[in-house]
Amino acid sequence: MQTRSHHSSRSYARAFTLIEMLLVVSIIVLLISLLLPSLQKSRETAREVLCRANMNQVTRAAMAYASDNAGGFPANRHQPNLAIANQHVTWRWLLRKGGYATDGGLWLCPNAPEVLTEMNRSIHGSTCVGDFFSNYAYNGAGFWRFSPMGAPDSSHLNRYGMPNGKSQLTLRNIVSPESTMLLLESRGYWPDIGDWALPWDTWPDGGGPVGHWHRVGSNWGMADGSVRWSLVYDTGNPDCWWHITPEPSNAHLNWQSMLPAVYKLP
Repeated sequence: MQTRSHHSSRSYARAFTLIEMLLVVSIIVLLISLLLPSLQKSRETAREVLCRANMNQVTRAAMAYASDNAGGFPANRHQPNLAIANQHVTWRWLLRKGGYATDGGLWLCPNAPEVLTEMNRSIHGSTCVGDFFSNYAYNGAGFWRFSPMGAPDSSHLNRYGMPNGKSQLTLRNIVSPESTMLLLESRGYWPDIGDWALPWDTWPDGGGPVGHWHRVGSNWGMADGSVRWSLVYDTGNPDCWWHITPEPSNAHLNWQSMLPAVYKLP
């Protein structure tokens, strides 16, 4: 009888070699490096859109306030108690306290490097007693302003709810609301920032007081309720968005030449 020998077969799991493992890791790293910029760009876009939505609501809140107050916008800084001359609240506080923009999240830009407040800070001898954290400021060159009691030009007489002589802007007399800036992004604690502040360069990173964290530009709330993106440099050229009346072309070449480098085109 012939005996047939049977050989049992064994299965061997093939292990990765070191070179193959390194190749796989390299491919994964390459894919991540290719995807990261796209993901980062998507996050930046989402933040810019959220900021624009916030600014749209705050801008419309200011317009609603004006509609309820004979066309007058809230004062940059307002003295709530006439018996206490050295205390004031901000326009942000007026809108929030009045129920026009009560959600604290509306006042914050998700891309802003700083979130500041004027609360407990002093200006012209008056201390702020009503403000909160925010990245949004008024257009201080075109809207209401604050004057200390006893100002030599008597401008303090217009600080309690009447516009001063340089900024009599109401819903009814805005010449070009679509090109008149009402709201801007700010990295400072001031509730109002005007074109006079643009040449400032007091931050360690070389940036100025106006936001520039959306594609090196900023969102701007206009007096018609719209919000648009623009470079800081272009807000004064060829059309000036900072004032309430039409101005000549290239109205701000003087301060444009003094802007911090971060505001200029690459």
